[in-house]
Amino acid sequence: MNSEQTEAAQNLVIELYRCLRNCVTNKSTQDYVAEQTNILAFTKTYIQKLDQHNVCLKIILQFLTNLISSNPEVTRKVHTNFSDVFSKIIENKLCLYESAALIYYSALVVPPDLNSIKCMFQLDEKDNEIEYVLFFFDKCITYNVCWELYNSFEIRHKIIILETLRLHQIKKIQHFLPDLGIDTIVSGFLKSPDIFFKINTDTAQQEVRIVSLLLSIISSCSSIDEYIVKLQRNKNILVTAAALLINFHKLGKEGDNMFKPIQKLSYSQGDETENPVFGLKADLIQLIGNLCWKNNEMQNLAREAEIIPVILDCCNMDANNPFIIQWCIFAIRNFCENNPENQKFIAGLHKKGTVSSSVLESFGITLHGDGDSKLKIVPLDALKNQGE
Repeated sequence: MNSEQTEAAQNLVIELYRCLRNCVTNKSTQDYVAEQTNILAFTKTYIQKLDQHNVCLKIILQFLTNLISSNPEVTRKVHTNFSDVFSKIIENKLCLYESAALIYYSALVVPPDLNSIKCMFQLDEKDNEIEYVLFFFDKCITYNVCWELYNSFEIRHKIIILETLRLHQIKKIQHFLPDLGIDTIVSGFLKSPDIFFKINTDTAQQEVRIVSLLLSIISSCSSIDEYIVKLQRNKNILVTAAALLINFHKLGKEGDNMFKPIQKLSYSQGDETENPVFGLKADLIQLIGNLCWKNNEMQNLAREAEIIPVILDCCNMDANNPFIIQWCIFAIRNFCENNPENQKFIAGLHKKGTVSSSVLESFGITLHGDGDSKLKIVPLDALKNQGE
């Protein structure tokens, strides 16, 4: 054929696929087209022969997206025949939006394989504005296969998975996290607590980000009934969390470092969230407190691990750890519930004075003991006048 005939033939094929795209919007039509194996076979062959800049490729991908929409049986058939084709299209940076849509709709029915997940990682790096990439990872974290493959992912890809899950928790989106997911997250947290003390390279900072996310996720899960019982069976979680908190608290008192509490508003730079350990102490206290909820064995372990005095000492405002006071109070409450030994232990601690809070003082107020074991919030000026 000459060039004019070739162009006319291509235009005809484009119009045919446009018609097919517009027709396959209901199940009966989808089933009929999918049964015509010659159509799918021709489509696969034609895609592989298309010029990279041919507009027909986009229309074919739109046709396939409509074909599998809300039709599990057809989705499985298309996934089986075209998954390798979609991967090559993404590798060549073609029709990224349409390719992402196809992989996402397939994942609604067929658990994604490593190839599909890698394709979506590539898309996230090339264009993280494609909503289907976000939708895909939202679905991906609910499959066992995601967590089976998790340890084989690169560091930056692990962060994508964990940030997706953490965002679900923050937005309180109902999601199903399989047992394997919880096990993988807990295992990752238990294996790498020492990374916090090796923050000197970009890779180490990424690893710190991972462990921080793991801790935040576990802490959040420990507030959910369906997860807390499973977490309470693992004593190593509390032991590891206690060891980290003790070390963080000790380091925070040893000079100017990232673990040092910010208790004076004038010292706050407004970018505390950039601190690699932002919120970690609060998360650790939340986790420890939740693990001790109505669990005598964990309550006793917390006392034996000598974590109770540390949590009491953490009960001060800190811009690096929002709501840390509230989590401390909650943890102490859980330590003491139906546990006379812990109640006696705390009662035996000696008061050494009132903790001075620079944050409160910056507002012109402070905590003051009245000599009767009671604390009050009073204006600083009133104390000065009293002293005079």
